[in-house]
Amino acid sequence: MSNLEKNEFHQEEQIDDVAVQPNMQEDDQIIATPLEAGNETVLSMSELLKEQSMPAAILWGVLACIVGAAIWCVISVATGYQIGYMAIGMGFLVGYAIRVKGKGVTPVFGVLGAILALLGCVLGDVFSLIGMIAKAEGISYMETISLIDFSELMSLWAGELMSLTAVFYGIALYEGYKLSFRPVIVQEDNE
Repeated sequence: MSNLEKNEFHQEEQIDDVAVQPNMQEDDQIIATPLEAGNETVLSMSELLKEQSMPAAILWGVLACIVGAAIWCVISVATGYQIGYMAIGMGFLVGYAIRVKGKGVTPVFGVLGAILALLGCVLGDVFSLIGMIAKAEGISYMETISLIDFSELMSLWAGELMSLTAVFYGIALYEGYKLSFRPVIVQEDNE
């Protein structure tokens, strides 16, 4: 294992410690790793907390959720298959958007990521079902929405949920939670 790989592994280990247990002291030093490679900045926990932005996390997380659901729908309707792996992409997309724009280090950002990833999965599946019905009936997507019986649509979706789809939704929840945190490592004292 090269030094770079060891460093990346050590960094991943420490991300969990900060994100899951944000009970650090305000003067504890953190190395916050921004997206630009090689630009590490030493910040205190209080500085990291000040940089968090829940409004930005919500805005970009919701946008990622909607965009992901639309992509899910287009791919599913084009292929004619409901692909469970799309849920994994949804968890990644939502979690990453929240991480980059929200810059969160507290668990609430992970909870937001998990909720929005699950919502994106549900929307993706429902949009896909509507699209497949529209394609089968030869009518527009909007016309299908105006004519569809939503209780029937929900029973179709619930039937699909009983398959492996629930497992993929679980993975999306996990990824949405895990990827929503800003990557940080605790700087070790050299005393």
